[in-house]
Amino acid sequence: MHSSKRASELICPMPNYSMLSKYHAALDELECLVVMRLFELLKLLLSGTGYKLRQQISKVLQRRSEAIRNAINRYNTQATSLIPPRPKIVWKDIADYTFLGEFDLLRDSRADIQDKDWARPAHREATTKYFKLCRAPFEMSAVINDLVNADPLLASELKHQWCSRAATNAVHIYRLDQIERLFGFSGTRGIGTRLADPAFRRPNGASFGDLCHRNLMILKRLTVKNTK
Repeated sequence: MHSSKRASELICPMPNYSMLSKYHAALDELECLVVMRLFELLKLLLSGTGYKLRQQISKVLQRRSEAIRNAINRYNTQATSLIPPRPKIVWKDIADYTFLGEFDLLRDSRADIQDKDWARPAHREATTKYFKLCRAPFEMSAVINDLVNADPLLASELKHQWCSRAATNAVHIYRLDQIERLFGFSGTRGIGTRLADPAFRRPNGASFGDLCHRNLMILKRLTVKNTK
């Protein structure tokens, strides 16, 4: 009895491994077709692509779309046979991809990276927006400096609008920080979010005062430049 139980324990994982292998084969096929489609779309959008080449790429995309639909059906068949089953994919998910940065099927690859934070589209989007915000002051300064010679009036107005908004934001952030420091404050500390969005906190426990200080420093540098 014990020997048969041990034998069943050794044999049980094999069918699961076989199904996983078929799933990865279907996933590899789908990934290959989708990446090829994305590259063809990017080439179609290039400004230097001629009319005849565009027509050829359009025909190839039509044939590729049919192949992707068949690959999706094969993928969904293998995905639902796993334990636990993988999420199904519909054509709309593939059609919405326009850039390689949006392609996230690789998170279900053999490396099994589904639980990694960077494999989640929401986390990648938040990271992209965070670095864009960090870079925004430098980009704005570069735009203003370039416009000084090309269009001084526009540069002056742009600098005025930016200083005004930066000062307003700094005051609001300072007030919110003061409210947060009040005795008996029972709200959520840190940067707030809309109720419809997933809540997240600023790393390292930074407060509104940190953002206020950064905005004030930017405003101070701009004021010094204006006086020169």
